[in-house]
Amino acid sequence: MRDAYAERRMTPYNHAQEIRERFGYRDYGDRKWSRGLRIFLYGRAWAHVEGPTTR
Repeated sequence: MRDAYAERRMTPYNHAQEIRERFGYRDYGDRKWSRGLRIFLYGRAWAHVEGPTTR
């Protein structure tokens, strides 16, 4: 029984909602939230001493 649980196709998705709620993870498909994240990251990149880099 236990081996079957690990091999089920839906196992990785079974607890996804619970995990998101518990740890406060967000879905990148949420346009309003993802826009805020991009603005935050852009600001952090430019606040770095060297500015954005492509290393």
